[in-house]
This record gives sequence, C-alpha cells and structure tokens, in this order.
Amino acid sequence: PSYFPARPYAQRNACIYNLKTIQKAKSQWATEHGKSATDIPSGSELFGEGRYIKYEPQCPRGGNYAIGQVGELPTCSHADLGHHLDG
Repeated sequence: PSYFPARPYAQRNACIYNLKTIQKAKSQWATEHGKSATDIPSGSELFGEGRYIKYEPQCPRGGNYAIGQVGELPTCSHADLGHHLDG
C-alpha cells in the first residue's frame, strides 16, 4: 500500500514534536526552579501526573530520548533518521 513510504516521515515528525515538548518542559522547569543552563532535570521532574508532561514521550520509531542540560536541545537516538531539533 502507498501509506508505507509516508510512515517514516510521520514517525520523524512525531518524534520532533516530542523533542520540542521536552525542550519546552525543560525551559519551564528551569524558570520555575531557578536553574541554570548547565542543570539537568530528571525524567521524574518533567514527566508524570502533576508534572510538565503527563506521560513520558516515546519515540514512535523506538528511539531513546536524552533530556540533557537545560541549555542543550534534547536528542533522540535516531537522529541519523532526522529525529532531531535544529538549534
């Protein structure tokens, strides 16, 4: 079927959306807690009930996310497939 070639693009776009959401959550966390650009939030500080993101985002292609420092963009292990933010 013709929808198979579109799947990688949809997965990439969904992953990029997740990365943007993680970046926004990191920024909010840093602002609210007086953190610097070198601080690194834990997943439990960003994800969960009553946190910045209700559920921990998952890469639709099965990649792993690295939150990283506040001053850095989060990354996906499938960056080579276009799953990355351009900074």
